[in-house]
Amino acid sequence: MESFDKMTKKQLIEFLKKCRQPTFGNKPELVRRARGAKELGLDLNNDRPSDNLVVSLKDRIITPLGENLPVPSHLTEGWVTDCEHFPDLTENEVYNYLVLSKRTFDSNQQSARRQLKARIFYDEGHVQNIELNLVSQDSSHCIVKCNCLPSIPTKDKNKKPAYRTWVCLSKVTGRVHTAECNCVAGEGGACNHIAALLYGIVDITDKKHTGKIAPTSKACGWIKPRSRNLSPQKAQDMNFKKVKTEKHNSAQASYSVSDKSADLTLPSVQEFKEKLEKINPMAGWLKNFSKIQTAPVFERAIPELHQISFCYKDNVDLFSENCQQHFMQYFESLYISAEECEIINEMTIGQSINPKWKEARHGRLTASDFGKIVRRKSETLPDNLLKYILGYCPTFTNTAVEWGREHEKVAIDSYLLKARELHPPLTYQETGLVVREALPHLGASPDGLVYCPHCNPYHGVIEVKCPYSFKDVHPKEAALSDNFFCYLDENKKLRLKKNHAYYYQVQGEMAITQRKWCHFIVWTNKGLEFETIFYDEELWENVMLPKLNTFFCSAVLPELFSDRVKWGLRL
Repeated sequence: MESFDKMTKKQLIEFLKKCRQPTFGNKPELVRRARGAKELGLDLNNDRPSDNLVVSLKDRIITPLGENLPVPSHLTEGWVTDCEHFPDLTENEVYNYLVLSKRTFDSNQQSARRQLKARIFYDEGHVQNIELNLVSQDSSHCIVKCNCLPSIPTKDKNKKPAYRTWVCLSKVTGRVHTAECNCVAGEGGACNHIAALLYGIVDITDKKHTGKIAPTSKACGWIKPRSRNLSPQKAQDMNFKKVKTEKHNSAQASYSVSDKSADLTLPSVQEFKEKLEKINPMAGWLKNFSKIQTAPVFERAIPELHQISFCYKDNVDLFSENCQQHFMQYFESLYISAEECEIINEMTIGQSINPKWKEARHGRLTASDFGKIVRRKSETLPDNLLKYILGYCPTFTNTAVEWGREHEKVAIDSYLLKARELHPPLTYQETGLVVREALPHLGASPDGLVYCPHCNPYHGVIEVKCPYSFKDVHPKEAALSDNFFCYLDENKKLRLKKNHAYYYQVQGEMAITQRKWCHFIVWTNKGLEFETIFYDEELWENVMLPKLNTFFCSAVLPELFSDRVKWGLRL
């Protein structure tokens, strides 16, 4: 047994650190603690700390898809600084990783809320030499590293060297998979230096999207690196900052002691008046102001399709010859101009998150409903379908719907990466509700418009599906299930079932956008596949369009002119 009594206090502390034991207390306490650690064999577990570290690290850098990434310190080539290749990272994702994600060594959340304030490390130039390594072309994740100065750096680099910090991110989603720093707290993956690097990547993302930097710019070249030399300053010349995580602009939370001319003006009287009117319109202070009629601000409106001037009484037979003749004449009078079609498309960008999109769809049959209408049996009453189409039911949402919406952008990004391997010039454009002059009562909202000079014709659409019930299964494996909307052909290629509602949806999207092909995309956590579906003019002209027109005239128009289903009556 080692003679701990003869060791100095410094030597005892070093021994206890290797055993990962507390180092506080006087020398007799340290001696007793060291003997206990020796008897328990804790020192043996730390004879080769670097090997243990590498083992745990290898477990952590296995991606969700099972890919074994190399240890970052072993990557000697492939490091770049161009901003173009950095994945997009948001502050929400930083919060998810630092606070909500699971820790490395147990199942508890990291809850590293204090690290959310580490943005000050980045803003003050502690983060230096940010570099990216894509690992390989086929890898789903990349690694970003930097050197991060200690919170109180010294002039001598050897006394307090910069910390080596890295994070592992998904190339497509930007989600943080794991991270590490060689500081004392860095092995847990959530120290201040890691948080500062993450905020640096957030800053790169923001500046790329706002056009403040060119894609080929050096990462964070606009941040002046902090000097190791500490220069004394007068108190009145110092600028104190308090980081507020809910606000992105740190300048709003800064206060300068020397700023004698700080803005101390009272709040705008008009602003205060408007807020008080909302809270207590009868407040006595408001009587000091005369009521001035202000001109209303007109918002650009969605072009209207319907002009319903009257409503049939409940005792009227809506299927009589006179009523049916009126509905047919009204149907033939519907009109929309090319300019109005463009306005609708522009004003409904964003689709489901845009209220204008929902407004423009009202009173129209849209492609997502075409399958329900075309496959509907003639003896089935239209009432329940009308409730859904005309929005009488509360907005429907569940886990599967939310999953699809949340992962649509990820799926599109993955599709573009895969499609551009074969078609490098392929471009993607977001779209709103598309309406066609010749068919004003119909509409379609594809997930995007694409252009490829290698394809014939050049223009197509995309439709994305992210099936929740098969989210952890590769699309080709999911296609083996009878409940899946696709199947595998004799060449093991994914094919959409032609009797499925999705097939009628994409045919409708192509007919209304007047494009001849659609890339039907299926995305899961395990991979992505897409099929090129071509426009079937015979199906559209001879089957789908006649049934859609019949349903519109025999069900939608009678309801718009009576509101019977809306009030719980039979049509």
